[in-house]
Amino acid sequence: MRHLLPLLGLLLAALPPAMLPGPARAALTEAQLAEVELAPPPGARLPPDLPLRDEDGHAVTPAALQHGLPAVLVLADYTCVTLCGPALGIAAHALAETGLRPGRDVVSLAIALGPRDGPAEARAMKAAHLDGLPPALLAATHVLTGPAAALARVQSALGYRAQFDEAAGRYAHPIGILVLTGDGRVSRLLDGLAPDPAVLRLALVEASDGRIGTLGDRLHLLCYGLDPAHGIYNGMVKQALTVGTLLTLGGLGLFLVLVSRRRAQGGQAQGGQAQNGQAQGGMRP
Repeated sequence: MRHLLPLLGLLLAALPPAMLPGPARAALTEAQLAEVELAPPPGARLPPDLPLRDEDGHAVTPAALQHGLPAVLVLADYTCVTLCGPALGIAAHALAETGLRPGRDVVSLAIALGPRDGPAEARAMKAAHLDGLPPALLAATHVLTGPAAALARVQSALGYRAQFDEAAGRYAHPIGILVLTGDGRVSRLLDGLAPDPAVLRLALVEASDGRIGTLGDRLHLLCYGLDPAHGIYNGMVKQALTVGTLLTLGGLGLFLVLVSRRRAQGGQAQGGQAQNGQAQGGMRP
């Protein structure tokens, strides 16, 4: 048993800083994080005339990119090192599994959260997380940037509330997929990290008919992640780390118990064999 204790020590040493004793540090307050949400108001619509630029630096508007087609929209921080990139990839791959024809049935849009992201950051994000998509889907996926005023209009119109962490240089923001009708109205709001392709297809088919689903739900799933300078974990990441660590500790604890029992049983068996041997030795002629 004592030989296995170093393993437990190594595991505890590997625990993330957020789970170890010590003062908690956070650049954003709990009150600020509580304000982060995606809650489209009734009639929410992506402004069709927004002056944006695509990843190649071309001037575009949402209306010109949609061509009257329904769209999948994700808002993201293109320099994010936690969940934004994976969320874009997840949305794109879910769209690929719907069976809809990119550019003919649907388009995919991503819009930057702030003006610090330009076409170069958009290209880097697209290359890092959307490379390998079918060519038609890649061509129908537009990673957009714009001036501060235009991006503020996007967030205000969609009920998208983010907080910028000045100390960490990143956003705390909701993760969600907005399904838009051909004229940019919000039809549905879907989970940004686990979208069901079948549900996404149905939502896009409804959006193509101009139908608006129930928008009463609010998304509070945050992309905030770990700030290496401050040791901050967002709630979701911290919960995942906590669950994973507890499962690991539980598994190790069970392993130690089983090993201890086996050793105890082995010792009893050896003791019994020794006693039997002595008894048998006394009966020999």
